[in-house]
Order: sequence, then C-alpha cells, then structure tokens
Amino acid sequence: MKRLKRIVQQRFGNTAATDLPRKMENCAHCSVMKSVCHNPLASQIYTILPMDVVAADLMGPFDGALPSGGKYALRIRDLGSTYSECHVLLRKAANTTVLLQVLAKWETKTNKKVKILCSNNGGDFCNAFISSWCINRGTTHEKILSSNHEQNSAIE
Repeated sequence: MKRLKRIVQQRFGNTAATDLPRKMENCAHCSVMKSVCHNPLASQIYTILPMDVVAADLMGPFDGALPSGGKYALRIRDLGSTYSECHVLLRKAANTTVLLQVLAKWETKTNKKVKILCSNNGGDFCNAFISSWCINRGTTHEKILSSNHEQNSAIE
C-alpha cells in the first residue's frame, strides 16, 4: 500500500490520480495486525503457527466477467504462513467445494489440520456442509461481520 501511495504521489506512469481514495488507507489497528500477525489488544500475545487460522472471503459479483469468465473470486489465506490462494468461480455456489478442496490439499501438504476457519457471516460459508466438515475435523468456525476490515483485516 505504501508503494502504491508513493507511485501515485510522485505521478509515475500514466496515472491522472493525485491521491488515493480514503477507503484504501488502513486504520492503525489494521496496519499493526497485518504487519505482526497478532492482535495487540488481546490479553496475551501468542504466535500464530501455519494452519492455526485460515481466513476465507468470497468477493463479487463483479460487474464485468473476469478474464476467465467468472464473476466471483474466492480468497483463502493461512494467517500463520501468510500463504494464500485466489480462485475465480463461475457460480457462487461453487465456493464450498473449492474451499474444502483447498483446505484438504493444504492439510495433506503440511500434515496439520486447520484449527480455526475464519469467514464472514454470510450464507456462502454458514451452511450445513461446512458446519459438519468443521465438527468432524475438530475445527472451530469463527464467523465475523462481513465487509468489516477491523475484524477481518487479514483477508479483506
């Protein structure tokens, strides 16, 4: 974000913009959360290890179709390792199967199970299939407010 801000301010390239929109600037809490990967407001500071917390967010529908023809994008991020994947989806209903396939692939590669799955409170992630998957594997499914970057700064 700092690099983008510097490029806009120094007017590199063919940009006509003079400043970034206010919405693109992060609050102080989000900047700290993204830089050190822990919440400084918590009662105790702990380290997040790979596969401890996985965050997921479904974006879209986009006005025009993406280059691959999809209208939705599913982003999944492991907060411990900061590894993330983004998948373009044709239908909103495909997010459950893609999410569970990615998590199964990650669990196979790391030999660890997901401890916490963090997603918004929308119907995309709050369905019986994901709930039963979390219960069977012993994963906690944390639901947060959608489009709230203070709560879900890692994935928004």
